[in-house]
Amino acid sequence: MLFPYAYAPDDFEHGLPDEHGDRAYGVGGFQLALKAETAPTIVELNDNDPVSDEVDSSQTIAS
Repeated sequence: MLFPYAYAPDDFEHGLPDEHGDRAYGVGGFQLALKAETAPTIVELNDNDPVSDEVDSSQTIAS
């Protein structure tokens, strides 16, 4: 089972970087910092194969 954390865009100190073509867009590196009072939403996923760094139909939200 996988337990990824989900955060809202306003949970980050300076927001999220602009995106272009599903990547951070702009000059230089990007750092993300969570606000001190932020708590994640933990999402429980089922995965029916050994590969966890993918997004496909093998991963479903557990009930």
